[in-house]
Amino acid sequence: MTDDVEKQLTRDEAVDNISRAIQAYYDVVTPDEYVTAWVVVSERTSIEHVKQHNGYVAGVVTKQDQSFISTRGLLDVALTSERQPRRG
Repeated sequence: MTDDVEKQLTRDEAVDNISRAIQAYYDVVTPDEYVTAWVVVSERTSIEHVKQHNGYVAGVVTKQDQSFISTRGLLDVALTSERQPRRG
């Protein structure tokens, strides 16, 4: 197996782990619902990122084989809800 194939399998396995963790969370919070799409947005940093990108790089991970439409829609919802005042 080439290094590229091994890295891809590792990435795919990591995405599957995220998917299972998200579903496990919702199994507790809303047990009668199934997660059909998800997006994780993260901020990463390293010495190299500080040198090249002024401190951080944003990363986006989505469910495997998720459509662009679902991903874009979820990002729109997140952006809109972030602008709303928090309750409670």
